[in-house]
Amino acid sequence: MKRIQFFNLVIILMLITNCANAQSDSLFPPWINKEYNYIYFNDSSYLKNTVRLLGEKEKSFTVLHIGDSHLQNENLPNQTRKLLQSIQGDGGIGLIVPFSTVKSYDARFYKSTHTGVWHNSKSYMGKFDYPMGVRGMTSYTNDENATFNIAFNQPVSFANNELIVFRHDNDSVFDINFFMDGKSAVLKYADREKIVFNVFGNFSNLTFKSSRSNEKQKDITITGLLLQDSLKRGGIWNNAGVGAAPYCMVLREAYYDSEVKYINPDLVIIDLGTNDFLYYNRIETNLRSQIVLVIEKVKQASPNADIILTDAQEMKYKGKRTTVASDFSAMMYELANEYHCGFWSYYHISGQKNAWRFWDAAKFTQGDGIHLNGKGSELKGTLLFDAIVNSVAKIRNEKLQSFKLNALIDTITDVDSVLMSSDIAITDTLLINSIKKEIKSNEVVKSSNVKKSTPSNYIVRKGDTLSEIAWKTKTPIAKIRKLNHLTGDKIKPGQKLKLK
Repeated sequence: MKRIQFFNLVIILMLITNCANAQSDSLFPPWINKEYNYIYFNDSSYLKNTVRLLGEKEKSFTVLHIGDSHLQNENLPNQTRKLLQSIQGDGGIGLIVPFSTVKSYDARFYKSTHTGVWHNSKSYMGKFDYPMGVRGMTSYTNDENATFNIAFNQPVSFANNELIVFRHDNDSVFDINFFMDGKSAVLKYADREKIVFNVFGNFSNLTFKSSRSNEKQKDITITGLLLQDSLKRGGIWNNAGVGAAPYCMVLREAYYDSEVKYINPDLVIIDLGTNDFLYYNRIETNLRSQIVLVIEKVKQASPNADIILTDAQEMKYKGKRTTVASDFSAMMYELANEYHCGFWSYYHISGQKNAWRFWDAAKFTQGDGIHLNGKGSELKGTLLFDAIVNSVAKIRNEKLQSFKLNALIDTITDVDSVLMSSDIAITDTLLINSIKKEIKSNEVVKSSNVKKSTPSNYIVRKGDTLSEIAWKTKTPIAKIRKLNHLTGDKIKPGQKLKLK
C-alpha cells in the first residue's frame, strides 16, 4: 500500500512540475516521449495528400480511421475531428451508427434508441448473417414498423447538410425515410449502394422510419450512415472503430470497397492490433499475412490515399503485461516501410514498457488494464493529430525526403528512466528506487489472486461493462456471451450473468 501511495505521489509531483514549467506546446505528462511524436516515413510521397491539403481551408481533407474499441466510443476520434476542423473548417461528423440496433455501446456525443425488432452483424464476429461495409456494423430488420433515433448531445453544425445511407439493395427493400427534429429529409438521389438525402444542419435528433409502397418490400439492411457537407468542404474525420475488432475485420467487410470509393479518403489510418495479441500475449504466425491483406485491400479501394499504420500501447490483461507490444511495434514499422505507408509509433511515444502504470496512476485509464478513459483518449487523440501536424511541418519546412524511426528507438526514454529526467524535480533516491521496485514487482498478479476460483454468477452493477466484468472475474468475454446468450455488449444493472 505504501509503495502504491509513493507511486501516485510521484505521478502527481511529476504532473505539477511538468505543467508548471511547460510551454503551451508541451503540456503532456512527463513520461510521454513527445519529442518523437511524428509520423515516420521512408519517402515523403507516402504523405503527399496530407502535406498538400492539411490546413488549407478552401480545400477538403477527409480521414478514414479504422480501429477497435479505442475508437468506437468517439472519445479519441472526436478529439482529432475537433483539432482537424479547427484548422481545416467543418466538413461534418462523418460516419455514425445507430448503436442500439446493433446491440453495442453508444458514442460519447450521441445516443441511440430503437423500436421494433432489429438484427445485426459486427465485424469482430466469427460468424455473421448480414453483409457489412466500411463501418463494420450492419443493422437489419424485416419489421416494417421498426424505427431508430440518434439523439446528439448538442445540435449538429450546419455543415452536416447531407446524409448518406449505405444499404444492401435488393428488390424487397423497404422505402427509407429520415427526419431531423421531426422535419422530413429530402431525397436527393439513390442507387444500388446508397441513398443520399438533403438534410438541414443544427438538428438534435435524426430519426429513421421505414414504409412499404408495394407488397414485395419486406426488409432493409443498413451498413452505415454518413453526415457531411454536401459541397465536400473542410475536414471530416470518419470513425470506423468496432469494439473487440481484430485486423481481419476489414477482410470481412464485403461492401468496404464501394463505400470507401464514395467516401474517397485522402488519408486512411489503420489503427488495429490490440485484439490480435492482447489475450494470449503472443503474435500469431498468420497475423502478418492478414495485415498485408488488409493493407492491400485498403490500397485497392483507395489507390491515391495516404496510409498510416500504428502500433499499440503496452497494456495489461488479467494483471499481466502485454510484453509482445514491442514486437508488434517492430513488425508494424517493417510493414509500413515495405508497403509504402507512414508509421506512428504510439508504443514508443506512450512510454514503452511498464508505462501503463503511469497512465493508470494519473487516472487516464478505465482501470481494466486495456482501455483509456475519456481524458486519456483525448490525450492520445491530441498526440496523434500533433504527430501528423509535426511531420507535415518537417516536410514543408525542412524539405525532408525521409524520416526514419530506427535510429531513434534506442534513445527514446522509457518508464525506467523517466523518473530520473532533469525535467522532474524529484531527487529522493530511496523514493525513486521504491517506485521502480513497485513497478517491477506488480507485473504479475499475486498468486493468491490467481488461485481464487471464478464465482458461478455475477450481478451487474451500475457502470459495469462486459470487458470490465471479464477482467474482474477472470472469465473470457466470449464465454460470458455464450453462457448468457448475449449477441452484443449491452448489459444492465441487476442483471445476473452466469460465469460457469
